[in-house]
Amino acid sequence: MKKRKIMYTIFFILLITITCVVVNINRKEQNKTEEKKTECAEMQLFEYPTQYSQVSGNHYFYLRKNAKGDYILHQDGNKEILSFRLSKQKLRGFAVWNSQYYVLVRNEVGTLQFGKVDGNGEVDILCDVYAQKEIRSIILYNDSLFMCENNSNIIERQSINGQTRTPISLDADSDEISFFGSEKIGGICAMDVRKDGKIEVVVFDWQGNRKRTLHSQMKLWEHSNLPKEKGGIYVDKIIDKYICFTYYCGEKYFVGRMNLDTNRTETLELSSEEVCDTSFAGEGVYFVSRDRTISYQEWGKNSSQKISELQAEEIDIVGEWLYVRGYSKEWEFLEDNDKEASDEWSDVLYRIRCVDGKVEKLEENNPVDETEMR
Repeated sequence: MKKRKIMYTIFFILLITITCVVVNINRKEQNKTEEKKTECAEMQLFEYPTQYSQVSGNHYFYLRKNAKGDYILHQDGNKEILSFRLSKQKLRGFAVWNSQYYVLVRNEVGTLQFGKVDGNGEVDILCDVYAQKEIRSIILYNDSLFMCENNSNIIERQSINGQTRTPISLDADSDEISFFGSEKIGGICAMDVRKDGKIEVVVFDWQGNRKRTLHSQMKLWEHSNLPKEKGGIYVDKIIDKYICFTYYCGEKYFVGRMNLDTNRTETLELSSEEVCDTSFAGEGVYFVSRDRTISYQEWGKNSSQKISELQAEEIDIVGEWLYVRGYSKEWEFLEDNDKEASDEWSDVLYRIRCVDGKVEKLEENNPVDETEMR
């Protein structure tokens, strides 16, 4: 009898333990699902589809348009995951958001429209996008679009169903701010360079309420030969507790990172020549120089190291790989009109493994006529 009671007791303990484990797993999965639903993404705006590329999760996405007029979305190289076609609209933006696909198009009467592409390539227009000027950037979050127009320090929040709009004033020194959305910070962040040279980051929640304001401890030109004038600033990404940004003033190009806990700011002078693109890693930054070669510079170092002679246009870090969109010809031998139109026909995609410099060619296309790409 005692043995039977002991067996029943052990059985009930095991049953309760298994039940608790299952409930805990379900809660974790539910939390993951809820987290996925609240991710934010920046919509990439462009004139030509080959200008689109996006890092989402651990994947690299880019667009191509074939001779039939179909837009093809690629993932991590040659893997085609989506194909769609527009009727009389022109594609002006694209985003991968919560594993779904969204477009910004301009219809035949000139109205901007926001839509969703399903797995079968059908485009469903969700709302008209109201803008008086050219839109500089769009952030997607929950059921809203957060938009900033050129020469404006106002963010317009518009619901995806198009029914409500709310202006959010950023109170910035200039109208050349850079803004971005972040789940790590918990809302919309606007970055600006004040007249005294200090960086200001204003954090709003997703409803537009001001949460806090951060100021860099140093002035941008304090430890450099920068002239005391304002230049353009652009937020690249958030890595751990750092806001990483690029900054130019006069003819010099800088990158920096600002610690969100201490406000401490570090900067690196990359080059006195044009810097075409940057991509931040944990310990440093990769950048494309004017001659289209790729270099790497660590934080705290005064010199950079050239890592590739590939003719690059755009670079993006994804995990251990640096994806490189570039040219099959030598940049210096291109005709001037080809250089000006480079975004229209850059035709090679490589990736470089950051650890050992191994290069893989993922794709090479023939240049497409400009009229076919629009």
